[in-house]
Amino acid sequence: MKPSMDAAVATPERGLRRRCAKCGSPFYDLRRAPIVCPKCGTELQPPVSSRRAPVTRTPTGRDPEAPVA
Repeated sequence: MKPSMDAAVATPERGLRRRCAKCGSPFYDLRRAPIVCPKCGTELQPPVSSRRAPVTRTPTGRDPEAPVA
């Protein structure tokens, strides 16, 4: 028997699925701050985004502010 699509999709009220860094238990953060593991009570820090600013390309592929050699 195939699982229904409703069972595979998480509801927005549950928030993001997290994993406790201390005990490894998976849980939903319920969109609460601070994020606390329901099993061991450890307060988790959300990961800091390490995304860099997008690189702007020019039609020539060169940096417009670079000195011309």
